[in-house]
Amino acid sequence: YRQEYPDRYQLYNTNRRAKGNAPLTEAGWAIIKGAYAYRCVYCGKRKPLTQDHVVPISKGGSTVFSNIVPACKSCNSRKGVGEPLKPIMPMLI
Repeated sequence: YRQEYPDRYQLYNTNRRAKGNAPLTEAGWAIIKGAYAYRCVYCGKRKPLTQDHVVPISKGGSTVFSNIVPACKSCNSRKGVGEPLKPIMPMLI
């Protein structure tokens, strides 16, 4: 399932970790990616995108539109649970 439907698996895992916060739907994630032209907000490249929580869930962040930005896996991993990287694209949502 994880390999066949990576976007659905990512949403499931994010919503599971959100612990009671409003879950992000597939349609919501598609809107966010579209708003950023399917590019990483940090490096601007068109790579497979992951959901980056600007304020990490572990630091009290939630899974809401204003806290999610698209990031490529390398930028998201580099950020970890630390401060957000300096985005090259403006935060739209």
